[in-house]
Amino acid sequence: NAWRERMSTRIEPSVRSESSRYVRALALGDTHALSEEDWEILRASGLTHLIAISGFHVGLVAGFFALLASGLWRWFPAWARWMPRPQAAGIAALLGACGYAAMAGFALPTVRTVLMIAVVVTARLSRRPAKVVDSLALAVIAVLLVDPLSILAAGFWLSFAGVAWLVWCLPHTQHWAKGFLSAQGVATVGLLPLTVILFGQASLAGPFANLVAIPWWSLVVVPLSLIGTGLETLHAGLGEWAWRAAAWCFDLPWPLFTWLAESRFALWWLPEARWYAIPLALLGAFWVLLPRGVPGKSLSALLWLPLLWPDRELPAHGEAELLMIDVGQGLAVAVRTEGHTLLYDMGPAVRDGFDAGERAVVPALRALGVARLDRAVISHGDNDHAGGFEAVRRVMPVAE
Repeated sequence: NAWRERMSTRIEPSVRSESSRYVRALALGDTHALSEEDWEILRASGLTHLIAISGFHVGLVAGFFALLASGLWRWFPAWARWMPRPQAAGIAALLGACGYAAMAGFALPTVRTVLMIAVVVTARLSRRPAKVVDSLALAVIAVLLVDPLSILAAGFWLSFAGVAWLVWCLPHTQHWAKGFLSAQGVATVGLLPLTVILFGQASLAGPFANLVAIPWWSLVVVPLSLIGTGLETLHAGLGEWAWRAAAWCFDLPWPLFTWLAESRFALWWLPEARWYAIPLALLGAFWVLLPRGVPGKSLSALLWLPLLWPDRELPAHGEAELLMIDVGQGLAVAVRTEGHTLLYDMGPAVRDGFDAGERAVVPALRALGVARLDRAVISHGDNDHAGGFEAVRRVMPVAE
C-alpha cells in the first residue's frame, strides 16, 4: 500500500494533464481522484468495467507473461529438460497475474481473475485434460471459498456469465477483427438481461464505446501506464515519459466517449419488470445466439418484451397511488395517477455521506418508470425533507 501511494503521488506531478487521474486508475487501481461526473460519463458510455485494474487487464498481463515464458523456452530449448514449456508458461502467467493484482491492492475483480487463472494453471501443471466448462465451474467454487459474499456482487454474475456466453458462442476464427466483433456482439446480447435486472438500465452507446475503448485502452494506454510504473520503480523519473504518453493516448478518444455519454442513446432506464421477465429474456438471448440456420430467430424478440417494455401498472383513470419511499429519518412520498407523478419531499442528504435523493428516491422513481416529475413539493426547508432535492433535480426533469 505504501508503494502504491508513492507511485500515485509521482504520477500526479509528472502528468500535467486532467487525465493523470485516469492514468493512476489504470496503472494502480487508484480511483480516489475520479469525481462523480467522471463516473457518470463512464457509466453512461458503458466503460466502468475498464477503469481501474479490471479482470480483463489482469488476463492480458497473464497472457503477456505466458507468451514471454513460452518465447524464452523456445529460445533456450534445453530448459525443457527440467520443466516443459506449457507448464512454465502457466506458472509465469499465474505469477504475472498475482503481481498485477497486488498492484491493485487485491481488489475483488482482480482476485476473481487470479483464481480463475490459478484453476487453469493447476490443471495444466497436473497434466490432466481440463475442459473449459470444468475450469469455469472450479473457478466459481474457488471464488466462493475465498469470498462467499461475492455471490451478492453484480460483477460475480456478469464476469462468469460473460465468460460462459463467449465460450459457448464464439466461432473458431483466425481473423482477429471478426473474432473481436463477434465477442462484442455476444457479450452485448448475452449480458443485456442481467444488466437490466441488476442495474435497471441498458446502454445503446456502450457497445460502440467498447469497440474503441477495449482495444485502445487495453493494448495501448494500460501497457504504457505499466511501463511507466515499472521504470519508475527502478529509478525516479524514468517512467514519466510513458505516463505522459499514456495520458496523451487516453485523451484521444475521450471526446467521443463524452459525446456518447451525453447523447440521448447513452442510458435507457427501464421500469422494474416482473419475475418471469429475466428467464424469458435469457431464453431469447439463447435463441438469438444459436448457430446460423436456426429458424424463427426474429420471433425471439417477443421474449424480450416483458423485460424491455414491462407493464408499469399505472392507476386507473380517476384513481391515485401513494408510495412512501424509505429514506430513514425524513420523508419522501410519490403520488402517481394515470398520467402524472408528484413527489412530496425528498429525504435527507449529507448525513454521514448519505444522500437519500440519490440512493433511495431516484432509484425508486426509475423502478416505477418515472421519466419526469410533473410537480415536486417541499413541505419545509429542513434537511430531512429537502436535502435530497438537488440529487433528484440533477437527474430528472421537474416541470413545477
